[in-house]
Amino acid sequence: MGRCGLAITSTIISRVSLIRDIDNRPVQFVVSVEDITQKKQNESKLAAAKLAEAANKAKSEFLAWHL
Repeated sequence: MGRCGLAITSTIISRVSLIRDIDNRPVQFVVSVEDITQKKQNESKLAAAKLAEAANKAKSEFLAWHL
């Protein structure tokens, strides 16, 4: 058999809540799953942009003092 070599990684948040009846007995679970992959990617891009901006500012300040 061949292998397609496709691998996908996602970042998710899962939440589980237990629902109880009036006698405090568990009767149901409520589960939600949210894919936050795009949000995490955007956060990483923003952090990289801020780091690049700080490095550029530091470079400019250094050159301003030494030229």
